[in-house]
Amino acid sequence: MVAQVAVKRRPALIVFGDDYATPDGTGVRDYIHVMDLAEGHVAALRLLERMRRDAVEAAGPGGNQSNGAVGVTAGGASTGSNLVMFNLGSGLGHSVLEMVAAMEAACGCAVPVVVADRRPGDLATVLAATDKAAAKLDWRATRCMGAAGRGCGRVRARVDRVKRSFGPALPAPLALSQVSRGHVR
Repeated sequence: MVAQVAVKRRPALIVFGDDYATPDGTGVRDYIHVMDLAEGHVAALRLLERMRRDAVEAAGPGGNQSNGAVGVTAGGASTGSNLVMFNLGSGLGHSVLEMVAAMEAACGCAVPVVVADRRPGDLATVLAATDKAAAKLDWRATRCMGAAGRGCGRVRARVDRVKRSFGPALPAPLALSQVSRGHVR
């Protein structure tokens, strides 16, 4: 969402709550770069393949060889003995406003923020427990949150070039959603 605001696809970022017990009052989350997330999924697929191969080998020649089906998922509740779950994250938290500041610095543009009431059930801080992914997948998030902003800066430059080429033929930015309490930072 921050990137969409930075490239003018949305007029502002809606921040749900600025009164949490966090340094700046906004929610702290374990943000990771999309490439780290993709690499975590590839590591899970590699584990899945190893588990399938091990199951087939354990059955031996002429043994009960099912299709060697196993499952790996990123979250949720375990429903079977072959289901393995991992939290993909950095284990580090950044507040919403820290992410906004990083994006602004990387893109060189302001990211308007509208503060709305907290959403029911939202926690002040949510971080991934990364030990299992590190041990079983040999995977860790390696990119800092500034890397995502720099990527957005490149996207912004491309969007600006396209806008200059096509002018008003591009669709208008999305409208702000209704918020119960709105003040712009």
